[in-house]
Amino acid sequence: MWYPFIKCGQTELIHGEQFSGLLSGPIMRMIHAETVQGFELMNRALRARVEAGVVAKKR
Repeated sequence: MWYPFIKCGQTELIHGEQFSGLLSGPIMRMIHAETVQGFELMNRALRARVEAGVVAKKR
């Protein structure tokens, strides 16, 4: 999919979680802040790796 607001040579990562089920509401109220914080930490770490030019090793 092409996004007109992304410049050539750039990448946009969109991620998230979708919870469902009877207990999803109560559980999300308990873990929401930690989940958001985890996403933000991952985003910062990923950005730092990409901007530093880190390349994953082949397994």
